[in-house]
Amino acid sequence: MFFPDFGAARRLMEMRVREHLQAVATERLLRQARSGRRSWLTWQASQALSGLGHALVALGRWLQRYGPVPTTSAGERL
Repeated sequence: MFFPDFGAARRLMEMRVREHLQAVATERLLRQARSGRRSWLTWQASQALSGLGHALVALGRWLQRYGPVPTTSAGERL
């Protein structure tokens, strides 16, 4: 494309550069927003492991409450 007016060519170039920089910034923001989300499978696995952890903690507390009876070194109950 040939422009006889250097000023018009320069303004067109600056406008295109601004549009490109805006598109790059928008794409970067979208990529950051997508990276913060977890996939469905990751979320499900996280929920399952969290539930398992809570169940193990509850079981451990129950076992501590109803733990073994203290014995002496000879094996006799106190």
